[in-house]
Amino acid sequence: MNDFISSFSDFKERSHYAVGYLTQLLGFVSELAVLVEVINLLLRRCAAALETFSQLIDVAAGLRKKLRKQKSRHKGD
Repeated sequence: MNDFISSFSDFKERSHYAVGYLTQLLGFVSELAVLVEVINLLLRRCAAALETFSQLIDVAAGLRKKLRKQKSRHKGD
């Protein structure tokens, strides 16, 4: 009977440590999920900024083209 009680006591102590480790693991996983969400948001914002930058480059190229045409007209006059 004493062996049963001591083995149950060991099981209880080990269970307590296991629950503590699981709690830490769950906390770590939830923090990791938050980190992934933040990185995802940052990547989306970077993609939006790159798209805006690309559009600005296209606008600048169009303006340069118009300016070249105007300069060539003035040279032709």
